[in-house]
Amino acid sequence: KRGFINFEEKKEDGLFIAVSTNFQYGSIIAHGKNQEELDKNIKDAILTSFEIPSSYVKEANITKKGTMQNAYALA
Repeated sequence: KRGFINFEEKKEDGLFIAVSTNFQYGSIIAHGKNQEELDKNIKDAILTSFEIPSSYVKEANITKKGTMQNAYALA
């Protein structure tokens, strides 16, 4: 999907890990102790990849999209 960054998520050694599958500038990788922390860390990693300070997370309005909720989009 155009405009979306898709992630493949897995659980390994007690951590939730997400790796982007279609980011054109490399890979975005995030992890968390639970799904909520993973979601927060994915959003922060997306902002970091675009050199946007994490303090702008609300303004960026990054949202989960898709039926599996594994794609993120900047609004």
